[in-house]
Amino acid sequence: METYFAPPVRHTKEEIDEDIKIASTHPLIDEVMKASSGMFAVLNEQRQLVAINESFLKTMGIENAAEVMGLRLGEYVRCVHACEMPGGCGTSKYCSTCGSVVATLTSLDTDETAENTCTIKTERDYKELDLYFNVRSHPIKIEEHKFLLLFLQDISIHQQWAYLEQTFLHDISNIMQGLIGTSELLNDESKVTKTRLDTMGQLSRRLAQEVEIQKTLSTTLSHAYQPLYNKLTVHLIFDELSNIYNNHPLAIDRNLSFTYPEEDISFHSDHALVTRTLVNMVSNALEATTKNGWVTVKVETSGDTIIFCVWNPTVIPETVAIRMFQRNFSTKDGLGHGIGTFSMKLFGEKILGGQISFTSTDAEGTTFRFALQCI
Repeated sequence: METYFAPPVRHTKEEIDEDIKIASTHPLIDEVMKASSGMFAVLNEQRQLVAINESFLKTMGIENAAEVMGLRLGEYVRCVHACEMPGGCGTSKYCSTCGSVVATLTSLDTDETAENTCTIKTERDYKELDLYFNVRSHPIKIEEHKFLLLFLQDISIHQQWAYLEQTFLHDISNIMQGLIGTSELLNDESKVTKTRLDTMGQLSRRLAQEVEIQKTLSTTLSHAYQPLYNKLTVHLIFDELSNIYNNHPLAIDRNLSFTYPEEDISFHSDHALVTRTLVNMVSNALEATTKNGWVTVKVETSGDTIIFCVWNPTVIPETVAIRMFQRNFSTKDGLGHGIGTFSMKLFGEKILGGQISFTSTDAEGTTFRFALQCI
């Protein structure tokens, strides 16, 4: 049976029944089952479920434990990739980057505890749901049979708070500093000008929009954010991006260039969302670029469509490329990552009605594109 990653072989029904009997009657597993406050399961050597605790059943909405015995993790949580190959969970081209599969295979190969994070896109009631777990797999041998004790912790809320701290609060702080600086100038009547009053208004609106943006990211409901459409220009957007990265940590020891169109291009869109989407693109490009490398930003036009292009020389591996826009998926360690590319799709496509895409080849490097109609 074909597989892109994990072995597809499974135990037969008779062997599964024997595995269940051993697991369910062993005193150690029974004690761990009782003591575990979080999600806990026991897998056999083929990564099939042979025991599960009440917390797991409730969290996953499983009414009858017998129905999921013999399934693999991705199958009983309804991962969208679990049934793409005849071998099931662990065998698709997406599975080599699945933290759960990697942790369980590592435990089996090394006979040691393995821990990883796992982002899973599931489908329930015709709706997609993103799950984010910390997975800990511990091997144990019983009667010459190898089992895995699997502990899962839902860390979705921890991820949201980490992203809030790393990105949102940083943006809010910058806006607040601008508001404070401008308001202090207004204490002197001689320095009260229409330009400064306009700046105060713009910063106040940006502050309100940033709060709404974060609320939308937290709920993943595109209708929770109502775009504020204004006339924008490419020069305006490029000037703002240039200011953002002028002293940005990511731009240190890297070269960032903007190719301004000779004739400025006007379009109508939401200033905050366009800027946030492009900031994510530029930040990702800078992170992927080596010291003294180049990142370039330019625009192309096609009919009534304007296309922002962000290029860097680094090639994205195929295993990463296929999960590029999945929420919480990241090649970086720690919490707070895996939201940037996801938010590109959410804001750029679902809310603004544009199109987000990318190409990545050895010959041409990587280019992310954000296309919007010039309405």
